[in-house]
Amino acid sequence: MYMSDNAAHDSRVKSLALVAPWLHDAAICEQAYGGAEVVAAKIERGQRARSRFEETGEIDYVPVVSATDERAAMPYDIDFYLNPARGGIPAWPNRFAVMSWVDWLTFDSIALAPKISQPTLLVHSEQAAIPDGARRFHAGLAGPKDIFWTEGGQFDFYDQEPQVTLAVDTVAAHFGRTL
Repeated sequence: MYMSDNAAHDSRVKSLALVAPWLHDAAICEQAYGGAEVVAAKIERGQRARSRFEETGEIDYVPVVSATDERAAMPYDIDFYLNPARGGIPAWPNRFAVMSWVDWLTFDSIALAPKISQPTLLVHSEQAAIPDGARRFHAGLAGPKDIFWTEGGQFDFYDQEPQVTLAVDTVAAHFGRTL
């Protein structure tokens, strides 16, 4: 998602590959977070947290992931983030700055696609996050594009075989052709 913004605005980026990217716009945020009112409330909380930070220097945090804390950015039981054998390692603080809601929920990666003329590859699956966002982003790309649909859930692409090797090999081939 963020590399798409970089590619859209930096001509030094000559080729782009995104693996299981979370690509959203306002409509997708509303679907993912429970509706327009919930999104508006999160943005308002984020604005208040930003004001507090600017006044005091203090950052308000909530968990990134929690199966029990409804304030969490992702209030779900997500094995990757909670399992110490995967991403839930002691060095990861599992905290989300509440003021980040504003930038996260108002960022529109779908709108960036027409600004990207570099060769672009997406590796995604129907089980990964927001396949509709990936399709819409891909359709809007201005330059040469390819999308590789495979199997696997979102977090499988982070550390599970065969998704990791398949994604790495596909991305390496893309960069081999385009750089």
